[in-house]
Amino acid sequence: MLPFSRALFSFAFGASLVAGCQANTAEQGGYDMEATSTLNAKVGDSTFIYQQFDPEFDFPCPVVSLQKAGKTLVSKELCVYKARDNSPFDLRNDVSYNAISDAAINGNTLSYTLDISLRRADAFLQKCTLTFTADSLSEPNCVLEDLPPAK
Repeated sequence: MLPFSRALFSFAFGASLVAGCQANTAEQGGYDMEATSTLNAKVGDSTFIYQQFDPEFDFPCPVVSLQKAGKTLVSKELCVYKARDNSPFDLRNDVSYNAISDAAINGNTLSYTLDISLRRADAFLQKCTLTFTADSLSEPNCVLEDLPPAK
């Protein structure tokens, strides 16, 4: 095995260990990759599912869906957001850095934080929420925040 291949394999193996038992294959949603984080919540007779992938190697956008009796009712890739100047940006094309953290479900609300560096030299945090019912998903509602000052 070449040194680069060995290093890449070691990194991927280490990442899968860090993800632990929460890693799920997202094949049923059309994503043939491992989710680094998955959250589920029962809502009526449906299940809300949040999946996050490795933004550098797999897919930069979180994916949310509602499933009922093993079938997907609705699914969304959360890729497009608004920058400071209210212009849209896409996590797949317009960022040089993207990190998603603090994903949590509280009742019928998903919350998460995006740490964004746009290619056009702007960096900020977005605190986002998305609400869901047994048969619908809202659009993300995000509030921009400046990055904390360097220590």
